[in-house]
Amino acid sequence: MIDKSLNQAPAGLESLAQDQEPMEIEIVDPEAVHIKAGDLEIDIETGEDEGFDDNLADDISEGALATLAGDLDKSIDQDKNSRKDWEKAYTEGLKLLGLHIEERTEPWDGASGVFHPMITEAVVRFQSEMITETFPAQGPVRSKIIGKETNETRDIDQCPR
Repeated sequence: MIDKSLNQAPAGLESLAQDQEPMEIEIVDPEAVHIKAGDLEIDIETGEDEGFDDNLADDISEGALATLAGDLDKSIDQDKNSRKDWEKAYTEGLKLLGLHIEERTEPWDGASGVFHPMITEAVVRFQSEMITETFPAQGPVRSKIIGKETNETRDIDQCPR
């Protein structure tokens, strides 16, 4: 039984949304729209000759555009600052994995400069498997007593190596 939906919203969005002021959009008539979001109020007058794909920035006042740009710039800076620790951990992890990109001009401009630790990983795995075969925990020699087991043969088989 699956308790959560595959398309479930991220946890905590409700609390973030409660902190925001609601946006009000009022359509006075088909040729005029009033938008209010917090302290920002925008009146858009549309004419019959204007189409769906028109640039709304042409109809918004310079003050409202400056406010929108300032809010957007502030939000972008907050986003970058909030993920700074994550970005640092991510880039350090890539360095530790041996995956890095290098601008190359040889053998031609734009040649791939990606390095990957696959060969190093293969060498380490080979060495770790071979060391256990070459030097097993019970010693380098595997012995088995064939024939009648006596105290003397048992002592020889169990001697330190």
